[in-house]
Amino acid sequence: MIDRGFATIWAAITTDRALLVAWFGLQAESITNAEFRGGASYITTRLSELLSSLIDRLLVRGRVLHIDRDALEILVVADVQGLILKYLDSADTPQLQVAIKTPQDFLATVSSPPPTAQTPR
Repeated sequence: MIDRGFATIWAAITTDRALLVAWFGLQAESITNAEFRGGASYITTRLSELLSSLIDRLLVRGRVLHIDRDALEILVVADVQGLILKYLDSADTPQLQVAIKTPQDFLATVSSPPPTAQTPR
């Protein structure tokens, strides 16, 4: 589920390269120009919500987080932003695909499957 969910999110956010370039330009400009902060924040918040929904689905299925939920969301959003920047810089390379697997593996290691119920004997 982790791999499929992350792959779905990645495919959704990389469908429009021009939009990604505009987002990164807006993000960079918003650091020094407060007029752009609202727009940049809106897009980043939507990305956070997508990733948060992936974590929610893991929890609904009974997985248990081993790190703070807020910290996990920040780490995954920052990782995805870095991967997007690399995607924009170098396109979709085999090395990028290997790097994309890293947050998937990370999500799997910071959570565990639900404990199995003990059946009475």
